[in-house]
Amino acid sequence: MTTPVSRSNDVAPRAALSAGHHAVPRHTVWVGSAALVTDQVGRVLLVHPTYREDDRWLLPGGVVEPANTRTSPAGA
Repeated sequence: MTTPVSRSNDVAPRAALSAGHHAVPRHTVWVGSAALVTDQVGRVLLVHPTYREDDRWLLPGGVVEPANTRTSPAGA
């Protein structure tokens, strides 16, 4: 017969993250979108991307690629 083990006894405590390490994951943002396009009959538009290795059909959409530089508006 086994005895239950408390979760706190089973897990080693983790060291606190420094401020620099803590901030890094919060600034990663992935932006994407998809559209549901139908016709008068109710059929849904799907796309078959050729860049994928699987044979899936998807809703039309995409992602926003990250920019390497930030520019300020003219006159700012």
